[in-house]
Amino acid sequence: MLIHRCENCGSKNIRSVKIIFNYLGTVVKDVPVVQCQMCGEEMMTSIVMARVDQLVKEGITIYSNV
Repeated sequence: MLIHRCENCGSKNIRSVKIIFNYLGTVVKDVPVVQCQMCGEEMMTSIVMARVDQLVKEGITIYSNV
């Protein structure tokens, strides 16, 4: 996990989760993010965001690293 601290509140109490992410009007399922257990903020790395962008352009709606 590349994110170790919440960008919003600074808490180190975060965990990995998978979410349904609506990006440019397209829903992508099983996107890996980290969620702060203190404030609920969901964060993703730039690598994950780039992959989501690529999947949306290809018309794929389920996240995978392949």
